[in-house]
Amino acid sequence: MLEPNRLLNIVNNMDTDEAVDLLSQLSKSKTHSLLAGLPKEKSQQIRELLQHSSHVAGSIMNTEFLTARHNETAGWCWSGCVANRRRKNRFITYILSMKRML
Repeated sequence: MLEPNRLLNIVNNMDTDEAVDLLSQLSKSKTHSLLAGLPKEKSQQIRELLQHSSHVAGSIMNTEFLTARHNETAGWCWSGCVANRRRKNRFITYILSMKRML
Protein backbone atom coordinates (compact mmCIF):
# COMPACT_ATOMS: atom_id res chain seq x y z
CA MET A 1 0.00 0.00 0.00
CA LEU A 2 1.20 3.50 -0.79
CA GLU A 3 2.07 6.02 1.88
CA PRO A 4 -0.99 8.23 2.64
CA ASN A 5 0.69 11.44 1.41
CA ARG A 6 1.79 9.77 -1.82
CA LEU A 7 -1.73 8.44 -2.46
CA LEU A 8 -3.20 11.85 -1.66
CA ASN A 9 -0.86 13.48 -4.19
CA ILE A 10 -1.82 10.94 -6.85
CA VAL A 11 -5.56 11.43 -6.28
CA ASN A 12 -5.16 15.21 -6.30
CA ASN A 13 -3.49 15.07 -9.72
CA MET A 14 -6.02 12.69 -11.28
CA ASP A 15 -8.97 13.78 -13.39
CA THR A 16 -12.06 13.86 -11.20
CA ASP A 17 -13.79 10.93 -12.93
CA GLU A 18 -10.67 8.77 -12.57
CA ALA A 19 -10.32 9.74 -8.90
CA VAL A 20 -13.94 8.68 -8.36
CA ASP A 21 -13.19 5.29 -9.93
CA LEU A 22 -10.22 4.79 -7.61
CA LEU A 23 -11.90 6.02 -4.43
CA SER A 24 -15.00 3.92 -5.04
CA GLN A 25 -12.74 0.85 -4.73
CA LEU A 26 -11.39 1.87 -1.31
CA SER A 27 -12.95 1.52 2.12
CA LYS A 28 -15.23 4.32 3.27
CA SER A 29 -12.79 5.33 6.00
CA LYS A 30 -9.85 5.51 3.56
CA THR A 31 -11.96 7.48 1.05
CA HIS A 32 -13.10 9.89 3.78
CA SER A 33 -9.52 10.39 4.93
CA LEU A 34 -8.30 11.13 1.39
CA LEU A 35 -11.18 13.50 0.66
CA ALA A 36 -10.40 15.43 3.83
CA GLY A 37 -6.84 16.01 2.59
CA LEU A 38 -7.79 17.26 -0.88
CA PRO A 39 -8.42 20.89 -1.81
CA LYS A 40 -12.01 21.85 -1.04
CA GLU A 41 -13.14 22.26 -4.66
CA LYS A 42 -11.68 18.93 -5.79
CA SER A 43 -13.07 17.13 -2.74
CA GLN A 44 -16.54 18.57 -3.35
CA GLN A 45 -16.56 17.50 -7.01
CA ILE A 46 -15.50 13.98 -6.09
CA ARG A 47 -18.07 13.74 -3.29
CA GLU A 48 -20.84 14.74 -5.69
CA LEU A 49 -19.83 12.08 -8.21
CA LEU A 50 -19.37 9.40 -5.56
CA GLN A 51 -23.05 9.77 -4.67
CA HIS A 52 -24.02 8.23 -8.01
CA SER A 53 -24.37 4.50 -8.43
CA SER A 54 -21.63 2.92 -10.53
CA HIS A 55 -24.39 1.86 -12.93
CA VAL A 56 -25.49 5.37 -13.93
CA ALA A 57 -23.85 7.98 -16.16
CA GLY A 58 -23.25 10.36 -13.25
CA SER A 59 -20.62 8.05 -11.83
CA ILE A 60 -18.44 8.43 -14.94
CA MET A 61 -19.06 12.14 -15.44
CA ASN A 62 -16.13 14.42 -16.07
CA THR A 63 -16.34 17.85 -14.45
CA GLU A 64 -13.27 19.35 -16.13
CA PHE A 65 -14.58 20.74 -19.37
CA LEU A 66 -14.79 24.02 -21.22
CA THR A 67 -17.60 24.99 -23.57
CA ALA A 68 -16.99 27.28 -26.53
CA ARG A 69 -19.36 28.79 -29.02
CA HIS A 70 -18.92 28.04 -32.70
CA ASN A 71 -17.34 31.44 -33.38
CA GLU A 72 -14.77 31.41 -30.57
CA THR A 73 -11.17 30.85 -31.50
CA ALA A 74 -8.65 28.27 -30.35
CA GLY A 75 -6.91 31.17 -28.59
CA TRP A 76 -10.05 31.88 -26.60
CA CYS A 77 -10.27 28.20 -25.61
CA TRP A 78 -6.61 28.20 -24.61
CA SER A 79 -7.08 31.30 -22.45
CA GLY A 80 -9.93 29.50 -20.67
CA CYS A 81 -7.64 26.59 -19.92
CA VAL A 82 -4.82 28.88 -18.77
CA ALA A 83 -7.20 30.78 -16.50
CA ASN A 84 -8.03 27.47 -14.80
CA ARG A 85 -4.49 26.05 -14.74
CA ARG A 86 -4.49 25.91 -10.93
CA ARG A 87 -6.64 22.80 -11.29
CA LYS A 88 -3.71 20.96 -12.93
CA ASN A 89 -6.14 19.03 -15.11
CA ARG A 90 -6.57 18.82 -18.81
CA PHE A 91 -9.83 20.11 -20.19
CA ILE A 92 -12.19 18.60 -22.70
CA THR A 93 -13.56 21.34 -24.95
CA TYR A 94 -17.04 21.13 -26.42
CA ILE A 95 -17.94 23.39 -29.34
CA LEU A 96 -21.57 24.54 -29.30
CA SER A 97 -23.73 25.75 -32.17
CA MET A 98 -25.60 29.07 -32.07
CA LYS A 99 -28.47 27.11 -30.47
CA ARG A 100 -26.02 25.94 -27.76
CA MET A 101 -26.16 22.36 -29.04
CA LEU A 102 -23.11 20.11 -29.46
